[in-house]
Amino acid sequence: MSEADEKTPSRSAAPDEESLQRVRDLIGEKSFDAARDILLNLVSRREASAEAYNLLGNIRMTSCAFSEARKCYESALSMNPDYPEALNNLANVHNHCARVDDAIRCYKRALELRPDLDKVRSNMLLSMNYSSTVNRDELLQASREWYRQHCRHLAPVTFRTPPIPGKRLTIGYVSYDFRHHPVGFLFPKVVQNHDRESFRVICYSTNPLVDSFTRELMQTTEWRDMSGADDDALVGTIVHDNVDILVDLSGHTAGNRLTVFARRPAPVQVSWIGYYNTTGIPQMDYHITDNLTVPAGEEKWFAEEVVRLDGSRFCYAPPPYAPPVSELPCLRTGRITFGSFNNLAKLNREVVLTWSRLLDAVPDSRLILKWPSLQEESVRHECAAMFGVLGINGDRLELRAASRHADMLREYGDIDMALDPFPYSGGMTSLEALWMGVPVMTLPLSGPASRQSASFLHLLGLENYISSSVDEYVALGKDNALNGKRLAMTRSILRLRVDRTLCDGKGFMRQVESRYRAMWERYVTGNSAVP
Repeated sequence: MSEADEKTPSRSAAPDEESLQRVRDLIGEKSFDAARDILLNLVSRREASAEAYNLLGNIRMTSCAFSEARKCYESALSMNPDYPEALNNLANVHNHCARVDDAIRCYKRALELRPDLDKVRSNMLLSMNYSSTVNRDELLQASREWYRQHCRHLAPVTFRTPPIPGKRLTIGYVSYDFRHHPVGFLFPKVVQNHDRESFRVICYSTNPLVDSFTRELMQTTEWRDMSGADDDALVGTIVHDNVDILVDLSGHTAGNRLTVFARRPAPVQVSWIGYYNTTGIPQMDYHITDNLTVPAGEEKWFAEEVVRLDGSRFCYAPPPYAPPVSELPCLRTGRITFGSFNNLAKLNREVVLTWSRLLDAVPDSRLILKWPSLQEESVRHECAAMFGVLGINGDRLELRAASRHADMLREYGDIDMALDPFPYSGGMTSLEALWMGVPVMTLPLSGPASRQSASFLHLLGLENYISSSVDEYVALGKDNALNGKRLAMTRSILRLRVDRTLCDGKGFMRQVESRYRAMWERYVTGNSAVP
């Protein structure tokens, strides 16, 4: 029995406000152990309110104790079924545990109770991209609804940026993720390779966390610590800096400041890197992507004008601690090992069925899955059961929890071929696998999230890993897996190919800057086209 439900929650429980305020303060100070002890004392005395259980669940989430967090949120909702914050938090747990449609239902219920919760609506939008039951029209409609609910009342800003053609442009980047995060691996070469004679670059960081990635960026560009700033302060700083082009790197992901963009503090506004789909914001002028992720003819699903780069929309900066590419593991083990280190939220019934078919087609093969929530016994049991009913059990399925990033990269030395989920394919996960010499079997479908891996593979000349149907996914996967000579050759050349194709910061930024310049000239003249 868990600590959280040693006592049945009482609907009449009413802890004194002083205790709860102390807990809130401790959580704000990140003193989670002290806050937890106060809350567990309330639970033991049967004095825990719905809020107390919700706060205890939040503390459990900080240590990836997902099953304990889930019980806490369920206890909170048993006391108060109309508690939107607990519904949102329970939805977050569902996402970590491969129950994305349950998560969406919880988000929707929370929004029925509190339509004004913009972060909850962003959470729901992100989860809708994971789901195989949501179509693109629904996503566009939900994105526009986010804007209608949370931005229509916002007054536009009067910016002071003069519309001078050909001038040195000030580019502002806004992000919560200038840190150890996918954006942290995709943004450094942007900053490092900007032409500083033609462009002034300012980063607006909205996260108080500072790590080695943050410190490195702080040394290479103008830096604004906006972690404690509200929207008015952030808008005021951007206007004061006379930013010409303001770039959002978050979209509908955690910590976003999209309500700032809805007020238009800069004359040109762009969505890029951190989100692959539409923000739904009319004031967001452009969405930067590539020809493979968003093919021609799909502009109708974007509120922004789609601007495409040749090649990838990403430029990868692999970490210096990445280990060397290892020998093909099947040469050592005598069996093929598939793997996926993707978010379990991407794991749906069709994916499990397809991967199980592939395992059946390749005798004695096995599958390694890795994600933080797999440290939980209950999550491992659920995940194993999904494959077990299809005959994949015993030593054919290995479930691994989180590890240090360098160790995680080293674990690709255990994998012969990575398996990409669908409809939400890997982005950073696929880049990391490819950097470690591991090809990725993918199935691009109708949305941009499903095409990320396919765009990398196409550029790398690995079209034989891009399937057009579930049946072809299995057939190509089998053919690639059983061709050991081809696998070994691919592994030996893949890092060099990735380095030349997806890590060329100078060539990449010349493209990006040409798009920025075209955006600006179009703003100034009103008639130039953005390629």
